Amino acid sequence: MDQRLRMLRDSEHLCYRVCHYLLQNEKLALETAKLALLELARNPDFYACPQEQKQDIIRRVAARKCLMAYYSHKDQRSG
Repeated sequence: MDQRLRMLRDSEHLCYRVCHYLLQNEKLALETAKLALLELARNPDFYACPQEQKQDIIRRVAARKCLMAYYSHKDQRSG
């Protein structure tokens, strides 16, 4: 359990950087990064793969969550 928590903590910075870069909104990036990290925490394959692969997974999950957040945020503003 401690090792999994350490892996997630090591992933926080990259996850937030990806979210902030894509969304260009600090508050939305923070919330989206939290959602991405929760998804990563629930993915047993994430813990078993090599570090290089973890970074790819983090980027993909963060990007997917950013797209969802962007369109959700856009719909709320225009709706």
